[in-house]
Amino acid sequence: MEAIDLYLVRIWRGVTRFRASARRVTDDESQVFASPQDMARYFAASQRAPLAGPGGAAASAPPPAEEEPPACSGSAKAPS
Repeated sequence: MEAIDLYLVRIWRGVTRFRASARRVTDDESQVFASPQDMARYFAASQRAPLAGPGGAAASAPPPAEEEPPACSGSAKAPS
């Protein structure tokens, strides 16, 4: 199971320029951001490496969802 990081994110509204802060709930200090790009770089850099799966291989992303949902079997009637 992967470790989960929980963040407290604050975004100020009503100001003339972007302003936000973020911190892990387990940390004491917040990071302050002056642009959305700075905030995105912070989260990208703080990603943890995927945990090793069976055989030592890195865990991979889940397979993509099917294009169409599977057909329903049976004869369910629509509510009237």
